[in-house]
Amino acid sequence: MITGSTSGIGRAMAESFAMAGANILVHGRKKETTDAAVRELAKHQTRVEAVLADLRQPADVDRLASAAWGSEGLDVLICNAGADTLTGEGGKLTFDQKLDELIAVDLKSTVR
Repeated sequence: MITGSTSGIGRAMAESFAMAGANILVHGRKKETTDAAVRELAKHQTRVEAVLADLRQPADVDRLASAAWGSEGLDVLICNAGADTLTGEGGKLTFDQKLDELIAVDLKSTVR
């Protein structure tokens, strides 16, 4: 499983693993981009599954972990997701709000 694997570095890592024949669990927050990643990765003729989860939400983190461990468990876990507090809506947050986002996504969701 690679968190944040619908774009950027996470997507590139998922692509590399799929090309090598690994089964992939795609994680994303948005259905559209997650579905697109699954379609592209499935072209490598490997099993690709997806879980939508907002890592700021503890219940979503728990659901993602349950799906990841599933019946087969995990061989590799890459915690790639990170809170974007510099651009878009994140750039408008106060320092304390940015810190809360970073702690929730980058720290708490990783160790939960």
